[in-house]
Amino acid sequence: MPVTLHGSCHCGEVNYTVESNTPVPYQMCSCSICRMTGGFMGNVNIMANTNTLKVTKGEDKISKYVAHKDGKKVNSTRNFCSNCSSMLWLHDPSWDAWGAHIFPSSSIPPET
Repeated sequence: MPVTLHGSCHCGEVNYTVESNTPVPYQMCSCSICRMTGGFMGNVNIMANTNTLKVTKGEDKISKYVAHKDGKKVNSTRNFCSNCSSMLWLHDPSWDAWGAHIFPSSSIPPET
């Protein structure tokens, strides 16, 4: 049974909800792209149902980045807050309904 995750960027300008059948970090990716965008160790992801991803605040604040590998664009798009640069999720349409991979740091509410 899916669990609804509530997420935001660090500055609070972007909020979203998404459902996940696996609401715990499940994948540590340390490919060259994830190491460059996420730091030394790479990125951890939570698989989510793409069709349930809803931006509830700040859609106009979301910027997108499509990486290049071996001179070609990759299929996935990284979404991040244009104000504070928090990574929110990665989407790859070739992964079908489970093509949204949430960065767990964005599902932790910012300090108030």
